[in-house]
Amino acid sequence: MAEGTFDLGNFLAEVQARLITSDATPQQASAPPIEQERVMIFRLAGVHYAVSLENTAEVLRRPVITPVPGVLPWIAGVINLHGDIVSVVDLNLFFGGAPGYFSGGADVTLLVMQAADQRIAMVVDGIEIIYSYPTEEILSPLFKVQPTMVAYLRGVVQWGDRVIRLLDCERLLTGPQMQQFS
Repeated sequence: MAEGTFDLGNFLAEVQARLITSDATPQQASAPPIEQERVMIFRLAGVHYAVSLENTAEVLRRPVITPVPGVLPWIAGVINLHGDIVSVVDLNLFFGGAPGYFSGGADVTLLVMQAADQRIAMVVDGIEIIYSYPTEEILSPLFKVQPTMVAYLRGVVQWGDRVIRLLDCERLLTGPQMQQFS
């Protein structure tokens, strides 16, 4: 062959052999992506709860809560949040906890949650962490659930050695009890 020319037949045979070799190796099937949920974990009366991060508007420390006379005991009052009046709920009392847990002192943490057009601030003991977990890890609770909480509990998830109660913000905030104070 002349210099600068090549045998097209050999070249095509080599390309074909490479294609056959690469096709002969089995293709690994890609696993479907695992759906993850991000939640805000918080403490309340010695128990850990979580709400979806998409339902979490903000966290307030030491807000000024204005009491409102003549409302249910679990309504701690209202706050002025960026020009809007937002109800403050003592979540411990709402779930049937003992009265007197929230004293309304200066060291208050509020978790402002939102669902649909409803925004409510919940009194919590403190914020732990933002946590992601595969949604397939949500389990039914292996403990007795308070009747007042049943409608608002999506399930539980393990966080280290702790069991976290997952709250359904949509049901909690748009339910008839909360709607009367929107």
